[in-house]
Amino acid sequence: LMESHVEAEKLKTLKEMIITYNHHMNQPLTGAYMSINMFLKDFKGEGTQRELLEILKKEIDRISSILKKIRAIEDVREVDYVGGTQMIDLDDKGK
Repeated sequence: LMESHVEAEKLKTLKEMIITYNHHMNQPLTGAYMSINMFLKDFKGEGTQRELLEILKKEIDRISSILKKIRAIEDVREVDYVGGTQMIDLDDKGK
């Protein structure tokens, strides 16, 4: 009984941390995404410069997708990471 209470408290704390991190990371990420979209809309250049801007936009989308996965965590599944440490599994195939 005590063990399940401790686990429930750990999960509650984890979810609160996730919400906090998500909130604080999404604000600047949204600003960066809007700025890159506005810049691309008006950008007249071609070639490498445009490609680099498109890569930047794609990477911002990727970060946003990771944050959405973190926000959607319902239960904690750990996977092995480096040096014997564990990390939370965000891979949808693990469900």
